[in-house]
Amino acid sequence: MALYGDTYLDLADVYQRQPAKQGMIPFINMLSYAQPVLQDAIVMACNKGSENVTSLLTGLPTGSWGALYQGVAKSKSNRIQVTDTTGFYESMAGVDTRLADYSNNLQQLRHEEALTHIESMSQEMTSRIWYANSAVNPEQFTGFAPRFNSLSDVQSSQIVNGNGVAVAGSTSIWFITWGNTQSSLLYPANSMAGLKRTDHGKNIVQDANGNDYFQFMESFKWDMGVSVRDWRYVVRIANIDIAGLQAGTVDVYDLLQKAYYKHFGRFKKMGNTFIYCNTEVKQALDNQAVNKGGGDKYIRLRPGKDIQGEEVDMYRGYAVRECPSILNTEGLVT
Repeated sequence: MALYGDTYLDLADVYQRQPAKQGMIPFINMLSYAQPVLQDAIVMACNKGSENVTSLLTGLPTGSWGALYQGVAKSKSNRIQVTDTTGFYESMAGVDTRLADYSNNLQQLRHEEALTHIESMSQEMTSRIWYANSAVNPEQFTGFAPRFNSLSDVQSSQIVNGNGVAVAGSTSIWFITWGNTQSSLLYPANSMAGLKRTDHGKNIVQDANGNDYFQFMESFKWDMGVSVRDWRYVVRIANIDIAGLQAGTVDVYDLLQKAYYKHFGRFKKMGNTFIYCNTEVKQALDNQAVNKGGGDKYIRLRPGKDIQGEEVDMYRGYAVRECPSILNTEGLVT
């Protein structure tokens, strides 16, 4: 028999939210964390149903020096088409209608339960923006890491090697420009961007024995994909050794400087550029910002840009965003 306490709200859940004769207690989500990448990214509709096709210029026409009585050779540009896919992630919440008899505020009970589904989906989708790989999981899309995961392919020019050696103990820092011709999140054409929440009202469902009862049900669905139209506006600092970072032996500002000079946005500023790192990297940057040794001349983080009421640190004009979904257990990029 199914364990309903693991799937549906039960009386224990209700009473944890509602002490006797006190009404609903304040709801504090101890599992929530910031999702800055979802705040920063632009979102675009696919141009081919649930897929987005981009034509990339990979070669320019070539001219020739002229001479009398000599013709001019024809030439043309070279292009390739890249297709990015989307995937959808779903969740469903159900509350026994009889819980209404025990709840002082059923709508608040359902609302707070919905917030937990939304938080869980936000964490999952943020993680997939970095690590989803449709070649491994066809139902998903492809995020940033699988696209910049080799030191020898065409995008290797956009990777800074942090020279970490731990097989599964590394992390990354990302320079990403969000823009119409740089990078964006995707959603299928003729649908809606972001998370869709649908209240299905009262429905008849069956228990494990096939007996009917009523539930208030709502579903959650999120369609998403990632498009990288111009990879020159993305830089990955890979192979940052976590043990070395914690020991203070990784010069993070040296890595940032190298990444900055690989980022095309320093020549042609388009879209909005952000630097993403996890908490360990951000703490290392903060620690090295005091310049304890005093022997270098690195440009360090400075308080600056205001994003949705939040003052963020800046590096060379780029906002540095702390993103906990970037792992400390990445494999080596080789």
